[in-house]
Amino acid sequence: MDIRLFFQDGWHALQHMPEDPECSFPYGKQTPSSVCYALLFPVEAPQAMPFDDKQSIIDGIHQALADNQALIEVENGRNATKNGENISYVYSIIKTLREHSFVQYFMRANIKDSDGLFEVHAFFNPMGYTGIRDATIFELMSQQGMDEDDWMRDPYDNSMRRPFLMNLSEQRQYDKRFPDHPLSQARHLVEILTHEYTGNWPENAHSPRIENVDKHLQLVKDFIKEYLNGDINQLAKYDLRQLEGKERYADEAGHAHDVCRTELVRAIAALVFKDIAPKEVLFDKKSGGLKLMPAPLLKEDLWGIQVGSRFAILSQFRLADEAEISRRIVPCAKLCNTIGNLYIHPASLDEYRHSHAHGRFLIDYTFADLHKALTGGKPSQQMKKAVSGAKDFFDPYRGDDGWKKLMEQWLTMDLVDYYYNPEPFFEEVTLTTYMPADIYLRAVNRCIDTCDEIIPRRAEWMVERLKKAIYEESSVID
Repeated sequence: MDIRLFFQDGWHALQHMPEDPECSFPYGKQTPSSVCYALLFPVEAPQAMPFDDKQSIIDGIHQALADNQALIEVENGRNATKNGENISYVYSIIKTLREHSFVQYFMRANIKDSDGLFEVHAFFNPMGYTGIRDATIFELMSQQGMDEDDWMRDPYDNSMRRPFLMNLSEQRQYDKRFPDHPLSQARHLVEILTHEYTGNWPENAHSPRIENVDKHLQLVKDFIKEYLNGDINQLAKYDLRQLEGKERYADEAGHAHDVCRTELVRAIAALVFKDIAPKEVLFDKKSGGLKLMPAPLLKEDLWGIQVGSRFAILSQFRLADEAEISRRIVPCAKLCNTIGNLYIHPASLDEYRHSHAHGRFLIDYTFADLHKALTGGKPSQQMKKAVSGAKDFFDPYRGDDGWKKLMEQWLTMDLVDYYYNPEPFFEEVTLTTYMPADIYLRAVNRCIDTCDEIIPRRAEWMVERLKKAIYEESSVID
């Protein structure tokens, strides 16, 4: 069975783990809303699920479910694939409520053809906000008069009463509306497994060879090896100001005063945001009429933050809790120099954000104005100019779906609500001696609270994207 065909849809060969079954093939995939892992391996008939007894599988799953698990679906059948070969298949999908209230979907499948029998174990984890599917369909059903008692139910036994069951948003009919959702990805893999493959188990299941390993990827890998002891996870917390003097990774002059101008940040941005800008784009050159560049979501001088010092304006207030808030400043300022604070944007938006009038240097204000420009609202004249100046960049992101796609590609889901409307996180405060201390402190504390939460999480998401890029390269056939 040639599994290479159906793993061309964003799936990539991964390195084997010691505990993997013999002759297995591990694959990974990432979408804006899910992280997916699949393991394929040959099995003997006694190890497989029964192909012709769907009910016994349902009954067995019902008996085995823990309180934090629920059955989504079980299906079996026979199909003729595109090359005319007949196959038999059976699969099941269950969900598990993990810690921190995230839901993981697990798919098990068996497929049998003339060459033999194989099994697939696949896990689909959420990334970013996936609760929008539940929230949107719940609201839709409520408007249609749904009784809340009907929101959760077992798909095969309406009389079942359990603390955790399938909900109505998880019906197949909503997959197209939320294609990147973990459950949608699980069902999409099932469709490929049961309809698309070409036959003949391959000698290996790796992706085609990638010629000329990207220089950005090589630079990031070398940096991780040289300065992070080979541990890519350390990159999430790395203070990019420490690139000072590291000539290969700093800017052209060997400095890191502006981390966005460093070679390492440019390389990271090229890999993490490759769906927005091609990897070959060097962010200091023009491509297609656009000048794209890495930029900070939050500027480190926000509210007077300076690394290694306290808020410059605090001395005006003679605050009793000045020492306490000062202790919060330094780590927050350092967060602004980690990868979790990076994204890319066109030069025209950079010019917009450098104008401090009306708080445009605040990212939530910028997103609110940009949202209006891309979804038919009434943006400011300055935002109209910024979008017009980067028309080729912004045009694919117009409309509600386009805006959602942009937020997911930018990994800025934490700055919007469930419906992808921009959230007001930061307060515009004019730093003057006439400003009341309580207003200033409220703004400062809210800023720090927000940074402490969203920047580390974005850093972890960015590391996951980098891992994917590294796995793709390391799994090619030599």
